Amino acid sequence: MAITTAAYVTENMLLITTLVVLLLLFRSFLSWYRLRHFRGPLLASFSKLWIVKRTLKKNIHLELKRVCDDYGKTYLKTILYPDK
Repeated sequence: MAITTAAYVTENMLLITTLVVLLLLFRSFLSWYRLRHFRGPLLASFSKLWIVKRTLKKNIHLELKRVCDDYGKTYLKTILYPDK
């Protein structure tokens, strides 16, 4: 039985989609693993979505103040400058 072109394309797209999802999950895990010893918001521990969400709501300054009060300034430095 010959594989049709449509079936071949569908199979490859499924494989590519699966690989991309696995890559994104792996990167999220690595981000969480690096920051797991810092206390802070759960979403911020494995994703940049936390800071994007607060920025879009236009209350990032208030949220960063709250985070500094709750977790200390070390946490803020980790979020803003993760490579240092």
